[in-house]
Amino acid sequence: MSYCDNCGQPQGSAKNYCRSCGQLPAPAYQVGYVEVANLSEGVATGVETAHHRMRRRQSTADVSNDSLELYLKFVMVIALFHGFAYMGGNSILSLLNGNLGLVLYGGVIMGALFKMVADVRLGYSFSRSLVEVVLFGVLAYGVVFGIFWWITETYIHGGKPLFDFSSLKNR
Repeated sequence: MSYCDNCGQPQGSAKNYCRSCGQLPAPAYQVGYVEVANLSEGVATGVETAHHRMRRRQSTADVSNDSLELYLKFVMVIALFHGFAYMGGNSILSLLNGNLGLVLYGGVIMGALFKMVADVRLGYSFSRSLVEVVLFGVLAYGVVFGIFWWITETYIHGGKPLFDFSSLKNR
């Protein structure tokens, strides 16, 4: 037997309107041998809370990933400046001593801090997050600077030009 959600009076059939208040009762669910009129408030609240926790966890994971991406982009731009300085002189490093350098280093610090805070909110330890940030930062810097080092050592050394067009003169 089902009961009206509005007035609480017993109903004969789930398809009929309530005789007392005129509302259509909630659909009845069969759980084992017991007929349940609707989900109780506690279960509904629990399901709602679980969905809220899952959404919040996914949102925090997105913040963590976006912060790591921001951090790595700033690290790679700084490595790009250092790589250009390694290739052709230190005059480009003067840009990092001004406002542009403050923005880039501030972006590195901001991205790292947001990443670590988001990881702690996700339940990871602070030390794990710190090691992850440092490891990815060193790896990103090393890859970008390594490309410039390889180009410099392979193609631009000992008076050897970057592009050799001397073979085109003979044709």
